[in-house]
Amino acid sequence: MPFEWLTSLELSSITGDASQGGYAATISFYNSQEDAPTYRELSLYHLNFSGTSWEASHRMAMKGVIIPQSISVDRGTSLTTASVYTFHQPLSFIPVSGCYFEDSAAGNNAHQINNLSLGLVVKHLAEHHVTVTPGGIDTTQIDTAGSTAITPYIVRENASLWAAMKKVASDEFYAIYFDRQNRLVYKCHPQFAGAVPAAVATLDADNLMAPYSVEFRTGRKAKNVLLLGLNNDMEVLESTYPAGAGVDVRGPRFEVRCNTQARLDVLAERQYKWLNRDYTATLTLPGAWNIELYDHVKVTLSGTTTNGVTFNWTDKSFWVHRVNYRKVTKGAYGYITELTLEEGYV
Repeated sequence: MPFEWLTSLELSSITGDASQGGYAATISFYNSQEDAPTYRELSLYHLNFSGTSWEASHRMAMKGVIIPQSISVDRGTSLTTASVYTFHQPLSFIPVSGCYFEDSAAGNNAHQINNLSLGLVVKHLAEHHVTVTPGGIDTTQIDTAGSTAITPYIVRENASLWAAMKKVASDEFYAIYFDRQNRLVYKCHPQFAGAVPAAVATLDADNLMAPYSVEFRTGRKAKNVLLLGLNNDMEVLESTYPAGAGVDVRGPRFEVRCNTQARLDVLAERQYKWLNRDYTATLTLPGAWNIELYDHVKVTLSGTTTNGVTFNWTDKSFWVHRVNYRKVTKGAYGYITELTLEEGYV
């Protein structure tokens, strides 16, 4: 289908959520219901306002498809409202049968894959088990080289292909999501990566709009964590953090695929510090900022001392867990960006 500009389209909001694994936009068409057919692919653009000025040209806000369950028509105003989702949503509707994968250079069937890794399992599922996406899935952002080498591996039957893919990611603390360009991203969660990604933005009071909120997580602390790692020899490795907990493990337990004790020890420490993070922050910025899920953001901010509640951050690291771009009718910014940030260990 040729590229076509839709001048009647109005973009109201875009929300990305790491828990869901992608983005959703709310759009409207006036006097043009035919522009909202099921699974139509759309590319949405906006002008970006960052800091103190507008950019000169439009940039990509989001790519996605119109989902059939999300279209409504108001005949009184000739207004059609629809939701546009990245591919995580249609993948949630696709069932998947059980699959047995093994590392094999012979390749006698599609589930025998040379140098098999969990990333290659995800890549196979995206490229060979998806039936509803019009132009296929962009899998160029899947980490296959750094992903855990495994053999064998079983994907259990599931009513949701997306849930099955998220289960694979949980087996090695990887993040899986569709970015705003509708590319499938599969990479080590920044909390557990060997190298810390550079911060994409440094925020302070001059960047923020009121109100902002900070959740203190002091009441939700894990005493310790236990990781059980299944290696390729079908042996179970074990790691606790802090070390020396012995049988007195009162914190959560996690089962992963891991082939070395050293890597499992690192994962246990990072998971403990992730569970025991101190803050969740919700910040509002003027304009539509070019910030992606799981981006590393640094924040310099201090809070009130009223009733003994205080915080004082200098370049404190956070990961973007949720991002919302919302159209506003007041002010000079057109859109505002709301970020939900989780404190990260770096």
